[in-house]
Amino acid sequence: METVVVSSFAKSVIETGDIPLTISFDLGAGTKSLHTTQNVNYTVPINRKFVMHNVFFSASDTSAGNITISQGTVVDTLGTTISDLRYAGNSSGSFSLYCDVTAGNLVTCQGSAGHMSIAITGIETDA
Repeated sequence: METVVVSSFAKSVIETGDIPLTISFDLGAGTKSLHTTQNVNYTVPINRKFVMHNVFFSASDTSAGNITISQGTVVDTLGTTISDLRYAGNSSGSFSLYCDVTAGNLVTCQGSAGHMSIAITGIETDA
């Protein structure tokens, strides 16, 4: 995978073996590891990395709060913080977030709203 910058946004040029992914979960106000479309916890495979590109959130009961995004090895437990996104004035939104999640780690998120969903898109590629 090659990364290029277009209008100040990081973009990936996909190569053979790269896998575009969306991982997601309905967090509620809790801490949850994100799942694949097969509804299983997504752990970055050995010798691979997951390159995040975009975070989408939806909170049905509030228009202000925060989302902590981390990587770690324990399911449904915050690990090393990648980003602490804060939002106000909207109950949904999209953020650009360019970051590598290393092999063996899950992406775990914690939301502050009573009913919140999150989806992260990115590319799984060779480390």
